[in-house]
Amino acid sequence: MSRIFKILFLVFLLFLFVLGVLFHVRNSAPVPLDVYVLEIEWPVSWIAIGAFSVGALIGWFAGALQSLSLRRRLRSATRARRGAEAALAGVRGSIESDAG
Repeated sequence: MSRIFKILFLVFLLFLFVLGVLFHVRNSAPVPLDVYVLEIEWPVSWIAIGAFSVGALIGWFAGALQSLSLRRRLRSATRARRGAEAALAGVRGSIESDAG
């Protein structure tokens, strides 16, 4: 089953590559890009791919920060659970010793 997913993933990547090449061919006209201190002329396709890449990096970074925060909360909750389990075991032990 894993082999099928790998093949499908490769087909999907090939499809995206072909779409990217077609996008570049259809949008290869240079346009000016003025960023206050820098003015350059690049093809529209490169500007679009660059904007997409920057957006993807920002999204990945935001997700990574959230993941780190959730891992920290999980670690804290796990420590609290272990402490509660130890306290419960102590209480159960004292109840059993009183009953016996």
